[in-house]
Amino acid sequence: MKIFRVGMVIVAFAVLASAGCEKGQMAGQEIAPDEAVKASEGTATAAAPEGVTAATVVIGDKNWTVEVAQSEQERVNGLSGREGLPQDGGMWFIFPESTSSEFWMDGMNFDLDIVFIGEDMKVLNVARGDKTKPKALIKPAGPYLYVLEVAAGGADGVQAGDVVEYRMGPQ
Repeated sequence: MKIFRVGMVIVAFAVLASAGCEKGQMAGQEIAPDEAVKASEGTATAAAPEGVTAATVVIGDKNWTVEVAQSEQERVNGLSGREGLPQDGGMWFIFPESTSSEFWMDGMNFDLDIVFIGEDMKVLNVARGDKTKPKALIKPAGPYLYVLEVAAGGADGVQAGDVVEYRMGPQ
């Protein structure tokens, strides 16, 4: 799963702004500054301690041991190219600030449930990603700071407003 290039857009915007350019290229596509996420918007989040690559995420009676995607490259790559996930596995995206960027399914070999989570650690919405529609944009209900991706059906029963807990490291 590739996100809508949030981290790359932030970097591209900063580079373009400092160079005074009106347009630039990101992953071979031309972008305009107004399509970029401004690094000054949102609030910072605590990143995982260095070297920690797993987390445990709990929503209600469900829990997952997930890979942590907190660097720009990890968020861009997501789960694309993988053949599947364990039933209680997934990916936990940590963003440096709140964003409203869409996700998409480019390079995915299986469908996903995508749980968008706000700064208040409450579920904003759950969306289904369809691998047969790799360029369809998957939209959050509002600004989010975290995203949980699990295999399709894995987030059944999770609803907007549910409280999310996570801790760094496996269960």
